[in-house]
Amino acid sequence: MIKKVLIVLITLWSVSGISQENKDKDRINNIQLNYGIGFFMRQDMNVSPMIHNKFGAANLVFKYERENRIDQQVYLKFGFYNPHVDKEYEYNYFSWENEPKGTSTIPHQFFVVDLNYSIGKQLLKSSKFKFTLGARFRNTFNLSFYDMGTGGQTIYYFNSGLDLWLRFKYLINEKHHFEANVGLPLFAYVARSPYMGQDSEYMEGIMSHNDMVILGEYLKRGSMQSWGKMQSFDLDLSYTYNFNKKWSIGASYWFALRRNTESTQLLQFDNTLYFIAKYNF
Repeated sequence: MIKKVLIVLITLWSVSGISQENKDKDRINNIQLNYGIGFFMRQDMNVSPMIHNKFGAANLVFKYERENRIDQQVYLKFGFYNPHVDKEYEYNYFSWENEPKGTSTIPHQFFVVDLNYSIGKQLLKSSKFKFTLGARFRNTFNLSFYDMGTGGQTIYYFNSGLDLWLRFKYLINEKHHFEANVGLPLFAYVARSPYMGQDSEYMEGIMSHNDMVILGEYLKRGSMQSWGKMQSFDLDLSYTYNFNKKWSIGASYWFALRRNTESTQLLQFDNTLYFIAKYNF
């Protein structure tokens, strides 16, 4: 009797071990760093009808992925652009001492930050192809400084919402991989600077002289929006080459579109080409 029980226990332990081993084989974790060069365009009618565009080389993405029964992906994306509306030129102005001084125009400064978390379930899976469907919690924060001669204005844009997340992975062979990620918006909480960046509520808020309080007041002025007033689209296509089981390199193309019509139009997009360095574990 004891021998039979031991045989059953050993058999169950062996089966569970094999099952766990298979799960471990299916589990994939990786971290990656992307560095890229991009082209950025923005027209914010709250500030100016001018279209600002610029190539920039300050683009970074830090990304972590986990694949198992549930796929997860989190990444932090950063970009910086400093466009001129026109060529740089010299001009004169009167200082506080009422003396004429000469200076030159300086470019605007746009900081673009995205922090996104995606989670989904693999619906289709084969030896070559995987398709994952899920949701993405998207957070976009843009901080911009517009230079206007002797003065300037700080403008912000905050967009936090839920997207439909689709991921396609294709294994060309053991060395070559292709992947596509798509984000389509469902709804979002959107906050923008007022017209020309200032109004009575803005002036009242800055009297606190506390940056966190001012930021909180900014965000409180937003509203929930969907496709009627807010549109966005995110796409990234990547190719990676596996040196070995641990290290991969590759390239990717990212496209991001943001459009908002509350209360004036904001239209912005960026195209970026990245170099990928990936560590698998």
